[in-house]
Amino acid sequence: MDVYALGCIIFEVYTSQRVWPDIKSPAQLMGNNFHNEYPPTAKLDERPHIKEIVDSCFKEPEERLGMDKLTSCLDALVNK
Repeated sequence: MDVYALGCIIFEVYTSQRVWPDIKSPAQLMGNNFHNEYPPTAKLDERPHIKEIVDSCFKEPEERLGMDKLTSCLDALVNK
């Protein structure tokens, strides 16, 4: 599972906005990733639990949550 992509989906579900609204092509997106630019998540400040999950999806690959931990975090939110 692509944790970064899942973070993008969660961001878009909770904000109703694209993660990278100015990007028009896959090449531009890849350029951002190769320069270690990660999406700003300030739009999620009012939802700190969601922001924490999304921020963890956008970390460097070796620092991202594993899918098991990510699933358990999402389950905890749903079952509150």
